[in-house]
Amino acid sequence: RDSPLLGSGARTAGVGGPRVPARPASHKWGEEERALHGVFIARREAVHRALLDSIDTPAALKALEQLIRATNVYMAQVPDVSRGATLLARIQRYHMKMMSTFGVSPSGAAGAAGGGSGSAGVDVDPLVDALSSFRDGIRQRAIGQIRSKGEGNELGESKAVAQAILGACDDLRDQVLPALGVQLDDRPSGIASIKYGEPKQLLAEIQRKAEAAASQQAVKAAKLAAKEQAVAREAALSSIPAASMFAPEHDDLFERPSPSYSTFDEDGLPLQTADGEAVSKSQRKKLAKQQAKHAKLYGKPPA
Repeated sequence: RDSPLLGSGARTAGVGGPRVPARPASHKWGEEERALHGVFIARREAVHRALLDSIDTPAALKALEQLIRATNVYMAQVPDVSRGATLLARIQRYHMKMMSTFGVSPSGAAGAAGGGSGSAGVDVDPLVDALSSFRDGIRQRAIGQIRSKGEGNELGESKAVAQAILGACDDLRDQVLPALGVQLDDRPSGIASIKYGEPKQLLAEIQRKAEAAASQQAVKAAKLAAKEQAVAREAALSSIPAASMFAPEHDDLFERPSPSYSTFDEDGLPLQTADGEAVSKSQRKKLAKQQAKHAKLYGKPPA
């Protein structure tokens, strides 16, 4: 089925099939295309053997499922899927042919899952495909604008507009279409996949993903805050001379009970606690080691 936006070369596969990009001029295959072609040949032969084996429909459908899964993996991993457009078109045509052989039409199957024909008998698949393709295009342009380098008010305003466009694209994906039973999944290739389902289930899944993302973001923010706090503490510690490290005003920084000490000798070592008790020799020896360690770490020995 032709896509109104992408042109006569852009089609959608049947049930579970990938969307095929507009067919460009021929490209040289890479390892990914050769691997997918190998899967295509092997799964096509598996379907043929299954049908010869007393029409083993479950085995044939399993092979088709494996082919579509491999195709979707390819489209998600390859940055420029137009490189394999010819191969994808072959897979798409074969998939639609086999589904028709089993008596399943693309629009009819989609309708059973929430897409396909509308209440007025209109096939909505081309409309959804066109809308998704339009969104893909403006989304990629917005991302490109945001990533562009340069300075100036004009560029800043352009990036702000691009950010707003991305927000609108996200709203369409996460709020508008799921409520209509349509799910879009953005992929690295820049071409979103389209699935149909019950609106309540789609919205619930989006909510679950949003909560999981928020939780991950909270954990990440907490780790970043802890790291920044540690860096700030190290900076504060480095600014304290060893001779002043036992002063009451630094008790919190050195994580001591406050107030801790009241009088000190000429090197800054405590002589008495805040309660007026004399600091024992063993305790002074321990404090002297702490002072020496601080001086070694931060390069500020006692005066």
